[in-house]
Amino acid sequence: MCKVRRMMQMMQWFAAVLSLGLFLCMGGLQGVAAAAEKAPIHWRLQSVFPATSLANTLAKNFSEDVKKRTNGRVEVELFYAGALAKPLETFDAVAAGSVDLAVSGGVYHTRKVPEALFEFGLSYSFQNQDQAYEFYYDYKGAEALKILREGYEKRGTYLLALGPAGDYYFLTKFPVGSIDDFKNKKIRSFGLLSVLVQKLGAAPVSITSSEMYLALQRGTADGTVYVPASLETYKLKEVVDYVVGPPILSCLIEFYVNLKTWQKLPDDLKNIVEKSLCENFRSYSKAALEQDMESLESAKKAGVKLITLRDNEAKQLQGLAVSTWDIAAKKSEGSARLVELLKEYLRGKGALP
Repeated sequence: MCKVRRMMQMMQWFAAVLSLGLFLCMGGLQGVAAAAEKAPIHWRLQSVFPATSLANTLAKNFSEDVKKRTNGRVEVELFYAGALAKPLETFDAVAAGSVDLAVSGGVYHTRKVPEALFEFGLSYSFQNQDQAYEFYYDYKGAEALKILREGYEKRGTYLLALGPAGDYYFLTKFPVGSIDDFKNKKIRSFGLLSVLVQKLGAAPVSITSSEMYLALQRGTADGTVYVPASLETYKLKEVVDYVVGPPILSCLIEFYVNLKTWQKLPDDLKNIVEKSLCENFRSYSKAALEQDMESLESAKKAGVKLITLRDNEAKQLQGLAVSTWDIAAKKSEGSARLVELLKEYLRGKGALP
């Protein structure tokens, strides 16, 4: 009996120890789970733009706003151009997941996402920033934005949002009274703008932004297509004599994130991130336009002349520009639909015949 009693006591002791162990184990696992829930989600944001770019002000404001709105659950760390990936390698880095998200321009990854050629901006399309926002976020149920997102998702990324940046003008060393004045000139350009330059009878020159000053100074280029802010940031007001309007292009920039990273984010945080970015984009677009105007005024004081083409000349230039849109349309089915949508939208605004 004594042996039986001792055995029962030992079994009760082992059961108590086992129960205590399970309790501690479960408590430990719950503690780990709770800690994991509280740990902030840390994203690394790679910009393709230099530190002084206004786009990085947008990125900073977005990062701070997201952290505040999520109560610290999402933290976004900004890195300037080249810090984690070179500009032309940034899309691949995000798609692979070595970088979480990027602020960029479609022109940097048109070979990966054909629709991005359209997204960066077709020359002589939108007449103002409000039209760009309306087209992408409202027109026909935001069909254009959906098409773009489909293109990005095919390459392992998710397009968060996009919005207008500064307007592009012809910045030249020669006066322009008609489009014939572009003939035999050398114009720094890129993408579909290079095709337009050729249609004007000029020769497109491929150089980086940082090379523009010397190229214009030495006569390697007679003009460039760029934002007025470059008159200040790149000191181009020292080497160009004319700014030719109306604006040739209202380009857009965008934020995109690794698709798996985005899919893992809880829905409530997705809503906060997208809402924050869209709201901050509006402020950025307004600031970019103001920066353009300030740069133009400063350039005028430095002796740069502002030229506005006559209506008939501007319409001829637009006609040549619209003829280049077909190149973008041939890139993919999505691109073709985007060009079709844009023409429909602009005809509704009376901006296209």
